[in-house]
Amino acid sequence: MRVTMLAVLLVMGCSKSLEPVEDETTDDVEADTDTDTDVDSDADSDSDSDSDADTDTDTDPNALDCSAFYPTDAPGWQGTTCMTGMISCNQTIDATNDGGSYFFSGTEYDQMFCRGEDDWTDTFNGPERVYELYVPANTVADVNLETPCNTLALRVLSTGDRCASREALTCDAYDSVTPYEQEVTTLLGGTQGRTFQIIVDGINDQIANFRLSVDCVSR
Repeated sequence: MRVTMLAVLLVMGCSKSLEPVEDETTDDVEADTDTDTDVDSDADSDSDSDSDADTDTDTDPNALDCSAFYPTDAPGWQGTTCMTGMISCNQTIDATNDGGSYFFSGTEYDQMFCRGEDDWTDTFNGPERVYELYVPANTVADVNLETPCNTLALRVLSTGDRCASREALTCDAYDSVTPYEQEVTTLLGGTQGRTFQIIVDGINDQIANFRLSVDCVSR
């Protein structure tokens, strides 16, 4: 009887120890493997650079135009042989020596001892323009010859008669004005005023447009 009870107890103990045991070592290893690779790589790749350079070359609208036609009166002003016209204080004339007179030449200038330092061998066979200028008393006049188109010469005669070179009281010669240069001479009106002949002469048959201006200041 004791043997039987002992066997029953052994069987019950074994059966209890054979109950399944829950494995608590199982870890929640579910990881978020969704890697967010959405990187905003939208860079502004607009390579449009403003390379518009200002290539506009500014020009002086008042500059003398060498290719333009400047109407110029024919010689014979007031019945003279050589005079083109008159120029006054504070006046500017744009003209050409083309169609001018041939009254003055190298021979005329030689007789008046009216040669510039650099034109002793020049012929002065080109046409000239001659303008009469009156400078009032107590006035200083700056005569400016601008000839960017070709080589011309400036001469100033002080004479009582028009186109009377041999009777000239004085003749002032100035160096020939080469292209892109200007020649300025100062004339005095004295105490009673004076009259001058302003000559723009073509050296060695040169023909060109020119600008002749006179600026006067009272003293």
